[in-house]
Order: sequence, then C-alpha cells, then structure tokens
Amino acid sequence: MLRSVKTLLLSLVLVAALARTTGVQAQIVGDLNADHVVDSKDVQAFAWQWLAPYCLTLDCIADLNGANGVNMADFALLAKNWQKVNPHIVINEFMASNASRPPFDPNELLDGNGDSSDWIEIYNPTDTTINLNGWYLTDNKNDLKKWRFPDGLQVKPGEFLIIFASEKTFEENPLNYPYLDPNGYYHTNFELDKGGDYLALVAEDGNTIAHQYVPEYPQQLTNVSYGMAQHATTLVPTGATASYHVPTVSDAGVGTDWTEVGFDDSTWDTGPTGLGFGSGVATDVQQQMQNVNASLWIRIEFDLGEIDPAFFETLMLRMKYEDGFVAYLNGQYLTERNAPGSLPWNSTSLSDRPIEDSSVFEEINLLAYLNLLRSGVNVLAVHGLNDNKNDSEFLILPELVVARILVTPQYFTTSTPGKLNISGAMGVVSDVWLSTGRTFYTGPPDWHIDLTLSNGTKGAEIRYTLDGTRPTANHGFIYNPAIDPPLKIDKTTIIRAIAVKPGWLDSKVETHTYIFLDNVIQQPPYPSGFPTNGWGHAGPDYEMDPVVVSTHGTSIKDDLKAVPTLSLVMDVNDWFGRSGQGIYPQGELSERAVSA
Repeated sequence: MLRSVKTLLLSLVLVAALARTTGVQAQIVGDLNADHVVDSKDVQAFAWQWLAPYCLTLDCIADLNGANGVNMADFALLAKNWQKVNPHIVINEFMASNASRPPFDPNELLDGNGDSSDWIEIYNPTDTTINLNGWYLTDNKNDLKKWRFPDGLQVKPGEFLIIFASEKTFEENPLNYPYLDPNGYYHTNFELDKGGDYLALVAEDGNTIAHQYVPEYPQQLTNVSYGMAQHATTLVPTGATASYHVPTVSDAGVGTDWTEVGFDDSTWDTGPTGLGFGSGVATDVQQQMQNVNASLWIRIEFDLGEIDPAFFETLMLRMKYEDGFVAYLNGQYLTERNAPGSLPWNSTSLSDRPIEDSSVFEEINLLAYLNLLRSGVNVLAVHGLNDNKNDSEFLILPELVVARILVTPQYFTTSTPGKLNISGAMGVVSDVWLSTGRTFYTGPPDWHIDLTLSNGTKGAEIRYTLDGTRPTANHGFIYNPAIDPPLKIDKTTIIRAIAVKPGWLDSKVETHTYIFLDNVIQQPPYPSGFPTNGWGHAGPDYEMDPVVVSTHGTSIKDDLKAVPTLSLVMDVNDWFGRSGQGIYPQGELSERAVSA
C-alpha cells in the first residue's frame, strides 16, 4: 500500500477515535471532534481528509454535505460556522483560591459551614432541563468518576448550580456523602489546585466529557475566578423607555396586535421602567391603573441595527413582577408567570404574589425563542397583571439579555457565582524583572547602578513610579526596554514597577528599595514632601542623630547594615494623610495596603 494512503487511513482512524473518546455527538456542521465548537482543531481534522480519494466511497466525517468527497463545498460549510459554539452544559466559572471574608463583597461566597472553600459553577445554557443523575466532576483525567453527583439533582434551562470543592471525603463523612452542608450546597471529595490542574464535567456513562479544561487550567489568583466569558448584551435594560397603556373596553378587539413591531403606539404614555406603584418603580401608573383595570400593556422598542441575531447563543428575560405577566417578542408569545389561560383586556393574575418576591430578578431562559430576534427594530411587549384592580401593589420591570459564550476561558476579577459571567481577561501579564536586586549599597561617591526593567509578555507595557505610589496602566513613567537606556540609580531610591496589557490582568507590582547609606546618615530633619508637625506632640524628626553619626565615624554604615531592616513602601499620603486621614494621625483606626 502506498505510504500516503496509509497515512490518510491512519488519519481517518485517529479522527474517528477522537469522536468516540469524547462520546459527544456533534450538533454543529463543522464540529468534527464533537467538542461543541468549530475551531482550529476541526480544521486540522478536516485537513487530514482533504481531497482524500477514499472519501468518495467511505463515509468521512469531513464530508459535511455528503457528496463528492471532501472539497471546497465542505470547507465553505465549516467556515460558515467558524467559532460557533453549540449550547451545552458547561463548567462556567470556578474559583481555586477563595479568600472571601467580612466585610463581604456582593460577589464573594462562603459555603454553608462559613468556610471560604473553592467553588465550581455549572451552567445550563440550553432550553432543556439537564438531569445530573450519575454525572461526575473530576480533577483527574485518569479518574473520570472521581466525584459523583447525587441522584435527583437537576439544572433547569438558564440556571446555575454551585458545587464547593472542599475535599469532603466518604471516609470523613460516611453518613452524609456526597457531603451536603447546612445551606444546601454539595461538596466534592477534591479541592482545586491553585497552581493549575485538569477539571472536567463527565456524563453518566463515566466516559463522555461534557466540558473540560484541558490539558489544564492555568495558575489561579486569589479571589479571581476563571471560566467561560459571556459576550453579554443587555437589549432592554432597567430604565429603558417604555410605551404603556391601561386598556379599556374599546381595546377588546385588539387581541395581541399591540405586541407587533408595526403597531401604532403614538398615543400611549411613555416612561422609564419599572412601571407600577409602591416601591421600586420609575414610572408611577397608580393614578391611571388602580381601581380602573388590573391589566397594563407595555411596549419597549430596541434596535439591533445590522447585527445578525445568529451571533448570539443565549436569550434571557429577567423580570421583577408583582403579581403576574405574559411576555411577547415581535408579536410572538415568549413566557408567562401567574397568568390565566385566556387574556382579555381586563385580565387579572391568578393570585397575589408576595411583594418581597419582586425584590429580585427571576431569570427565564428563552433560548428556544432566540430565532424571534431580527436585525433592526424589535419590540418586547409585556401584559402586566395585578391580582385585583383595587390592589395597591404592582410592578413590572423587565430586562432582556443576549449572550454569546466565548471560546477562550478568561480570568474574572469580579466573580459572578450564580450569574452570567462578565467580560474577563485573557491572561496574566508576566512579572517585571529588575536587573539589580534590592539591598544596601556602599560604593564611592560617584558610584551608581544601571537599572534595566524587562518583561516576558509580548505587547506588554512597563510603568514605574519613584514616589511610593502604586503604578497602573494610567499612572507612572513608561519604560521601553527596547529603546530606553538604563535608569541611573545614584541615591536612595524606591522604584515600583508593573507590566500591563489591554485585555489582560496586570502583573503584580514589583517594589525595590535601593538604600545608599551615605544618604541615610545625611538625611535632613524634614525631607521634601513630608509633614513637619502634627499628631499632638513636638512633631517628626526624620534625620539620624548627628552626634551618633559623628561619634561612630566610618563604622556607622557597617552598623546600619548589621541591623535587621524592613522597607515599608506606600504613597506618602497613606502614611501621613490629608486632613488627618493617614496611618500616623489615625493609628490603628487606619488601614492601608503596603509593600513590605
């Protein structure tokens, strides 16, 4: 057999084996390796079978149109779906170094035992409830059945599931395994490795990889989460301008025509959402509605311009409501809550919903209706329902959100457990390297250090400060190692340096203190920029005692080097403050970040 034919046949076997290993059926045309996305891996598999003679007779996976083998027609089909992601259950976000502690940020999370355990967020972006009976989570590619979900656990469309990774083993919890904490969170029998590791969600056969971070996720940062960024766009935000109308008997024949894009609502009132009466409203409709009608018709226009709705993969309606509603998109029914089967102009809700329930958004997955979006003008219409026309509480506040799951995982400085992820960072910029280390220097008077700064991340920019303040992307001097000469350090100097890059997390701040002892022993009583009085006593005295310096002569510098020394560096205003707000004026009442 010719060597080229052997190679092609081997490639066919490899591609087929790859599909069998994952066990996931490809649902997007062009997703040859069944990983739910059309990307460079599929192009590689496609290239193995490009113009292969055997594909004219065999059923090749790259023969996307099933005709005439693998050719340009098939490549066009693959290209059409390039970077398209098939909605499927995913490990949406996780935190491998959780340091949540009081006072809590709104997005910090403790487990039911009050511990800051690692956590894993699972998200179902599909329009089908996923039953996790027999599914697994694992951090070991050689043990796909490491931790089994308990029976009866489900993830409904558009919902999130938080699992803590706290190494709660069967041996330690034989009567409560899988471990369930007092707040109803399940815990795995493994922890997440901050240094980077494998992580996968495995289907009930113990072999099918539903989603994985492979070969491993990168090194993680404390209180920074990692996962799948959602390119989210709020089409209808809180405060959007709405046209609204309290229907009367004359509207009885309108039916649902008022929900259509082309309906003339020019005579309706307008105002920002939410609409209602009581608390949490922007547009009060109590005078028009209470004691008149329990129904309110609302239309909110939004314009996609020339954006192709096929770009998006998720559609979600977020609603605060009291007591019920029916929602429509471009004249087509979407969803309802607490609404009757028929909907005349004077409908009421089925019951009185507790007002406290309306204080938070209910998130409703509308993936099945994503095809109703259109380029240009769209209309979200809501038939709001009070339980009684005389009731004194009513609220309708909708938000309509679309999202596209990005292929490349990202870091999130703001974690969002239980919510769609925000845009994140592609990676972490590598640290700045300083050519000379921090220490004491005792050279001749004309001696100095030639200091260079460098960084290993392509496209990163180095910023540095000399006044103790923290450098940022917008603060500090720019140092370009390719063209800038070394920095001349010829006196006691504090340099703080950082590397930044758009779309990436900043490097950590490198702080080096270069202490020239000739400067130290000659330090003036009041260095420039430092306060000269205050704090309820005679005031500061920064200089070394001249008597001590003269008494010890040349040995004083060696004496200073023999003393254990700690350099504390921060903005001078954090030390001494303005209007008595620094550490020295306030003592232990004030807390500031410092480089030690």
